[in-house]
Amino acid sequence: MKHISRFVILFLGVFSLFLCGCDDDEAISRPPTYQGFKYSPSVVHGGETVKITAVQLTKGTYLNGTDYNWSMTVKVLNGSSEENETLTYSKHTNYDGVDNTSPVWELEVPENVVAGTYTCTFKASFKNSAGGESFSSNGTTGAGCTGTIRSSYDGLMYSSASGSFSLPILAKQ
Repeated sequence: MKHISRFVILFLGVFSLFLCGCDDDEAISRPPTYQGFKYSPSVVHGGETVKITAVQLTKGTYLNGTDYNWSMTVKVLNGSSEENETLTYSKHTNYDGVDNTSPVWELEVPENVVAGTYTCTFKASFKNSAGGESFSSNGTTGAGCTGTIRSSYDGLMYSSASGSFSLPILAKQ
């Protein structure tokens, strides 16, 4: 009798796992897709702060640890010569649990920037928390946006997104 009750309990445990299932068709890791970039103000001068947003078209699903990395190299005046200065911003968050809003960089433009058009780059790395499927977005530009951002499912552990756009900057007023 003791062996039968153990068998019944074991059978019910295994059967309940089968019924609950570990295969949830909805549990698929996908990175967000993006429309492109928006920035304000629309005219940027040296010494100003510009808000740059990577605008999401669709939210990602089943994503954990997320790293956003932004960079832009500008020319600045140092005395009578020009030098390159690389501006960067990084943010780590948990996409599903903490922050799945469109990523933002509040870039402080150096006062001594040389007027020109500079390339701003954006990279995101997402840790998948579920299985995934082969996926890659073309990075089309949406209304009111500039530049493109491509998203891809990079395998069982990671997904990513990357893109760039050109930002015209004028000398300080």
